Amino acid sequence: MPARILVVDDDSRVAATLERVLNAEGHVVEVAVDGPAALAAARARQPDLVVLDVMLPEVDSQRNPGSGRPEAAFVLLLIQSASWLLAGISAIPFAVAGERGMALLALLSILLASGTGWLGVALLYRARRARRLVLALQWTCLVGGLILWILPVGGSHGLVAFLTDLGLPALLLWLLHGRRARADCRAAVDTGPDVQERGPAAVIQQ
Repeated sequence: MPARILVVDDDSRVAATLERVLNAEGHVVEVAVDGPAALAAARARQPDLVVLDVMLPEVDSQRNPGSGRPEAAFVLLLIQSASWLLAGISAIPFAVAGERGMALLALLSILLASGTGWLGVALLYRARRARRLVLALQWTCLVGGLILWILPVGGSHGLVAFLTDLGLPALLLWLLHGRRARADCRAAVDTGPDVQERGPAAVIQQ
């Protein structure tokens, strides 16, 4: 059965591809390229399905200043990358002295710093999968940081360590979770006059 589908993506190539594929399946497709247009189309058209890019800046800035901002996440990822780079550089003298454990720590820290920096750039330019990779990395960092703080395994427990090990990952997860953007679009879909008869639209994140 044909459905009314709203595609929301600020990448015109992605939106055009989705529109072409869905039209070929017999569905009625409307495309919105930014947050305000998506909210207006959702209220006016009452689509059956919304395919939503959760990192639309217009939705984030107007509806939830703390959600899904790639620019803010990019800055925090650079800070995180710099902290790991400093940790790797600090371990180099010990590695040169022959401590293999410190050599491994230096190598892993520098590689992690480099990867985090590249993820920040990819997130800033909205590369596919970048957001998921950043979320996975930050969950790993947050869980690892909590374990290090709970278990008596040594290491620093000062304010700087707390902010680096727990504060940064937690803030990045909050910035990128995207739930509020999805909720805004769902709320717009649910406010039409015929919602009692048809029910709310489904929302697919991308």
